[in-house]
Amino acid sequence: MQQEVIFGTPVWNIKKELPEGAYKWALEYKKNNPSDVSKSNIGGYHSLPSQNFSEIPYLSHIQDTLHILPKFKFDNWWLNVQKKGDLNLMHTHPMVDLSVIWYITENHGTLYFESPFSHQRRKLNLALNTGDCVKFNSNAGDFIIFPSDLYHGVDTHEFKSPRISLSMNLIL
Repeated sequence: MQQEVIFGTPVWNIKKELPEGAYKWALEYKKNNPSDVSKSNIGGYHSLPSQNFSEIPYLSHIQDTLHILPKFKFDNWWLNVQKKGDLNLMHTHPMVDLSVIWYITENHGTLYFESPFSHQRRKLNLALNTGDCVKFNSNAGDFIIFPSDLYHGVDTHEFKSPRISLSMNLIL
């Protein structure tokens, strides 16, 4: 596990192996649970948000991975499956404390976080060459955990194979 601090905010990056069958499960879930949910996503599949975590056959794997966090309860989860050209606009997750992304496929460095100070400190950021945005590259199996009020988005998917992640919110 790596804890990074970006814009004065902790972000946890946990490198894990993807459990066998997770990719197949995600595609099967999408097939059996059609959805036309549109939140921050432009294109792609976004399942209905669910509070039924028993639907996830890898829940014990997720719980074991998240044991490093302060005491929390699961709020909700959803599955994202994106094809070439799909993306997620910048957004936050209100009314919860932490957000988690579990990558079922590689994200090719497309997850980005925007500095909450980008407007007030733009000239300073440019002068110090610190930038207004930080990107994360994650492999299949990896977890990214961050405070839910941190602005984030996902750049356009450029590959023919799907980009798949399972996202969830936690309450401390």
